[in-house]
Amino acid sequence: MILSSYGETWFDYIESLVMKRVRTGLENKGIEASFTTEAKNVSNTELPCVYLHDLEGSEMGNTLINDGVNAVRSYIQIDVYATTKVDCRKISRLALAQMKALGYNANALTTILQDEVDLYHSITRFNRVIGSNDNI
Repeated sequence: MILSSYGETWFDYIESLVMKRVRTGLENKGIEASFTTEAKNVSNTELPCVYLHDLEGSEMGNTLINDGVNAVRSYIQIDVYATTKVDCRKISRLALAQMKALGYNANALTTILQDEVDLYHSITRFNRVIGSNDNI
């Protein structure tokens, strides 16, 4: 278990690592969007916007000594906001492909909602077990 002087552990970095990989993958596919891990009012955000957030995970792989976290089940939700349904669907599908490449399973496939007249919102949830020595 890696513990920094600030009390952070290896699993505190999952969200930022996943966001980096997803963002790079989407940008390499020509997607021009804003990316965030911070909840904010969408009406003040440049669209399209990809909002990735780490949902509460759970510890996996306990040992008899139980002196550290060996693995976690990571849950990630990706919300995509766009002005057209076509853009929302395209970005969501590409994000799904990126998450699958990272070893995540989609446990709630993309649902597209029309939040406002010119605002489409997709939600996709993923999960994966990540060990303390795994690379993302």
